[in-house]
Amino acid sequence: PIHTLSDRLLTLASLECVDYVTWFGQDTPLETILDIKPSTIVKGGDYSPDAPESSKKYIVGTRECRDWGGKSKSLPFVEGHSTTRIIEKSRS
Repeated sequence: PIHTLSDRLLTLASLECVDYVTWFGQDTPLETILDIKPSTIVKGGDYSPDAPESSKKYIVGTRECRDWGGKSKSLPFVEGHSTTRIIEKSRS
């Protein structure tokens, strides 16, 4: 990542629609999700709550979140705003 973890957390936390932002040190956020029990889990467009659970594209915690009445969402990519694109642009 270009920005530090604290900068990324602060950016997300500053959004009015966001109630809580955290990070995790495990391979997946499942333990954190089970502790917090969020009403919504959000990931980028390369993941899907509808992918098979065994798939790398699956949003971890979707099933559990839905079990307690929550939802899981995948945000669409915004063309021209990927980190890869920003890095490529800054190099040229």
